[in-house]
Amino acid sequence: MPPPTTTSDDATDAQPVGSGSYEVGPGDCIHSIAFDHGLFWQTLWNHPDNADVKAARKSPSLLMVGDRLTVPPITIKKENRPNEARHKFKRKGVPAKLVLILMRPAADDDRIDEGTQPERSVDGNSQDPDPVEAKPQEPWANAPWTCTIDGALFSGTTGSDGKIELSISPGARQGRLVIDTDKPTQRVIMLNLGGLEPPDSVKGAMQRLTNLGFEPGGTEPPGDTDSQGQATLRHAIESFQNANDLAPSGELDQQTVDTLKEVHGS
Repeated sequence: MPPPTTTSDDATDAQPVGSGSYEVGPGDCIHSIAFDHGLFWQTLWNHPDNADVKAARKSPSLLMVGDRLTVPPITIKKENRPNEARHKFKRKGVPAKLVLILMRPAADDDRIDEGTQPERSVDGNSQDPDPVEAKPQEPWANAPWTCTIDGALFSGTTGSDGKIELSISPGARQGRLVIDTDKPTQRVIMLNLGGLEPPDSVKGAMQRLTNLGFEPGGTEPPGDTDSQGQATLRHAIESFQNANDLAPSGELDQQTVDTLKEVHGS
């Protein structure tokens, strides 16, 4: 059984780019890096020396660990204002906006609580198991929620489209979202802000499959000798392809990656 390919011609062969002195680490994005250096995120994103990174990643929120950025020095701007008066200055880019869109199975009875998912054994040396039949999904609408991000507490109710919008610090890294807080079956979702890899990398594809509920066996790509991990990933890809009217090849080809990005929303 061949594993998903990652040759140089494959859609999931993303490599770090850029030549600046700052190396992107886990959890970094343009917004957080700029905030930590006292810059506007546009200053970094549009800097000529970062053109390779901008062209490869296309979104300031999707950097790859190992990308290298040029971080220019701060340029001091002077404003002339009259004395004996009060003046208000607003820092651009602060706060940042976090948008979440939550989906759930159409029938509540089909939901599986965390920690109670049935075990699924996949033998990497046997024939692929039949892809799981994808359940229809609908927005997690009108659900009460609470969210803690870097110590700040938010609460509210999801919109009819399952959307949550928060104003947060550009430097925020971690969050904890509790959804359906009025039910014993409430869910807890940990947020790793800035941790999403580009969709044309195997890790980024696995992260999106996980977020969409397709269980690729974690978010770290399986090694070349991990036959069970390769089979689990292939099974998840086939399930996603079946759910989105794609040929169930089990491969992360360009069409699958593009569809995965579209369905995931990033």
